Amino acid sequence: MSLRDFSSPSSTVLGKGRFSLVLDYQERILVSNFEIDAGERGLIYAFDKAIFGPDIWLAFYSEEAYQNRRAQYSDVNNLIAIPNYAMDVDVTEPKKMLRLKATMHSRALSYKLTAVPMTVGEDLDYFENQRRKKQLHVTWAQLSDGRPVEWVQEP
Repeated sequence: MSLRDFSSPSSTVLGKGRFSLVLDYQERILVSNFEIDAGERGLIYAFDKAIFGPDIWLAFYSEEAYQNRRAQYSDVNNLIAIPNYAMDVDVTEPKKMLRLKATMHSRALSYKLTAVPMTVGEDLDYFENQRRKKQLHVTWAQLSDGRPVEWVQEP
């Protein structure tokens, strides 16, 4: 996956300015951040302050998909299956804090899986800094036998 920021002479002439390019062969960024889910592998966009989000200029498939005239959806790249999950939600102090305990039972779909990227709260808006203020935070993770799981969460 890659995310690049470009400034093109042709885009400057058109008055569009800087733009960003996303190439995502697993389609995770496109699905979670842009709600693009028809097999596209790339996207050209610019952040638009007027709409507090991305202005999508172009979404495109892989060269192989164009040649085969067939694209695969993002779920073909799933790393885990989630047969069930449970949530315990505490809303006793809704103006102060909402508490959530989520338990997810999953199984690996590939041999020797070492990392599982997850998207939590990506649909929160940039407006009024909702992503920073209302984002869920992981506090701990463990395997079913009680062993702790190492995890990393971006700020």
